[in-house]
Amino acid sequence: MDRDIIQCPTSMKKTLVAIFEDDLVNRYIYEKMFRQREDITLHIFDHPEKGIQAFKETPFDVIFIEAHFRENFGGIGILKQLKPLVGSHTVFIAMTSLLQKGDLERLMGAGFMMCLEKPIVFNEIIDRI
Repeated sequence: MDRDIIQCPTSMKKTLVAIFEDDLVNRYIYEKMFRQREDITLHIFDHPEKGIQAFKETPFDVIFIEAHFRENFGGIGILKQLKPLVGSHTVFIAMTSLLQKGDLERLMGAGFMMCLEKPIVFNEIIDRI
């Protein structure tokens, strides 16, 4: 789904946002949520390999990764592959609909800056960052 890059023509610096999400419905919702934002360029990845390749060429500012991407805590594996490819300014945020005892500590220990439980109000999060 990385073909669906949402860009709005303006002269302001845009925040480059990437979302790693394996659920089709969630990807659709995220695309609709960001479509109205003129200050953001959004990349949505349904395959880690596509996203990792894009990261080699694009300095993303904010990266949201589904913690349970395709498997239990598969998002940590994605994070470990991306960290060496991006600058120190990049913000990594885990997201999940199933946060259990000990999960937050595990995600923070892996290198995420925060973990958000779904449903997520992305506009508020992006504005804060």
